[in-house]
Formats: sequence, structure tokens, C-alpha cells
Amino acid sequence: MNDLNGAQFLKGMSGAENIYLDNSAHTIYVTDLRGTVYLVAGSARGELRIEDSIHVGELALGIVEGKDGYLYVGATRYAEKEYLTGKGGSLHRVSKDLKHSEVLFSGFPGINGLAADPGGNLYFTTGNLRFLKPEGRLYKVPFDSTRNCYDEPVVISDDLGSANGLYYSDYYAALILTETFGGVSMVYIPSHTRRTILDKTKMIEGFDDVTVDSEGRIWVAEPVGGCIKVFDPHEKKLTRFHIEGVGVGSSCRIGTNKNNEEVIYISERQHKKNNDGRGLIAIPINQLFEE
Repeated sequence: MNDLNGAQFLKGMSGAENIYLDNSAHTIYVTDLRGTVYLVAGSARGELRIEDSIHVGELALGIVEGKDGYLYVGATRYAEKEYLTGKGGSLHRVSKDLKHSEVLFSGFPGINGLAADPGGNLYFTTGNLRFLKPEGRLYKVPFDSTRNCYDEPVVISDDLGSANGLYYSDYYAALILTETFGGVSMVYIPSHTRRTILDKTKMIEGFDDVTVDSEGRIWVAEPVGGCIKVFDPHEKKLTRFHIEGVGVGSSCRIGTNKNNEEVIYISERQHKKNNDGRGLIAIPINQLFEE
């Protein structure tokens, strides 16, 4: 673990992708480009460490916990290049101790982001990197509380371009969604109406995953080395942070550390050209704004 301007850097992953924070157990789950799901925990001194892992395919992306207490992971048996141009993806159900995994639903053209609303319903984006003809969709996986299980996914929006990151925000009571080449939008539940928050003119570098902090600021991982942007809708202000020594980020999530400070976790997808990213970065948000 290296100290990068006050940040913690946990290495040992191969192209870290999406992040799920289990606040009830103070643990973190991270997926990677080799189809692995990692369980990350903190020591008494607050240092991050990898405790366990499970292999679920050739590539693993979105991850979230369902109402039934299982993790749900978007994964595929195809290599990344084939997957992102439309090859099939599956929704896996994984036990939180990472001892068991099974395919729940399959046949989707590339599952990217995953989110869950307070009612337990799951949502996931599918898309591809065909610049001239992206085919992004947003699916809902309804939760049946009487049977404590999930029903077949249904499409709730099919005009999302290169749909990518997804996050449910309690602050806005809405899904926050990114399109790699399009921008950031808010999808309201249950109407499923959509409103643009940031368009592509605000981030010409592109948009990856997204999260929201306790003040309603919207954080977006930028597919450029060591960069993340935060948009304050109240002040209409967009700020860009560059984290020295960190490669291309993929996902971002916000939790708290042992001092009860808000921390942003960023996964490193790519370290240098043609080299997979190495792991997970944790940075107290107040340190970013102080610099």
C-alpha cells in the first residue's frame, strides 16, 4: 500500500472495476477485468486489505447487494473486447462470503452498472462501445417480497446510447446514470422519466461510473489517468481533481472511515497503456477540497 497525497492505495487486483460498499459490515466488494470479485476489509488502524475473492467469469463489472442478502454481479465468459461490442452478459448471484456463485439471468449485451432501490428492486445498464451505433438500455429486476426472490428483468428505457455507470441516490430518490459518450442523467422512480444533469460538452473526456455524496454533489470517474470530477448542482459548479500516481479510474463510491469522515473510493482500471489497473484508492473528501 502506497501513500499518495494522504490516500490509501490497495494493490493486488487486475483491472479493478466496480465497487460496492457494505456499510453494515464495514466491508467493500470490488470486481475486476479478470472476472474476480474481491472482499476488502479495514484493519483496526483503518488500513485496507484483501480478505477473500471468487472467480465468476472472464470479466466482472457492476456489483450491488440485493434485498435477499446476496450480491449481484454483472459478468461474462467473453473477453472484454467482445463483451463491450455486444456479446452476452449474465447476472450472477454471489454469497457475501464469496463461497458460492450462480447465474441468475443471462443473454444481455454487456451488463455495466448495477444499482438497487429501497424497495429491493435491482437495475442494470447494458451497452456497447460502438461509437456510431450505441445500443444502451436500462433494465429493472423486480423484487418479489412475498417469495423473497427476483423476477425476470424488464426493459424500462432503451434509448440510452452508451449506457455505463449506475447508482441509486437516497439524496435525490432517483437513479443516476452515465452514458460514456453522452453525459449524466437522473432517472426518477417509479415514473422512469429522465433529466439530463451534465451533457458531453462538460466532460469531453467521457463518463464512467458515478456516485453522490451526503451534500448531493455528483462524482464522476473520468476515463483519463487519475482524474475524477465532482458537480455541485446547487452551485452549478464542476470541479476536476487529478490524483498523482494513479491510472485510469473506473468506479467511484463514497463511504466513511474510522474517523467518520466521508471517503471517496476509486477503482484503478488501467495503470499505464496496456497494463491493467492495480486496485482501490481511498481518499478523504475534505483532503481533496483542501488541496
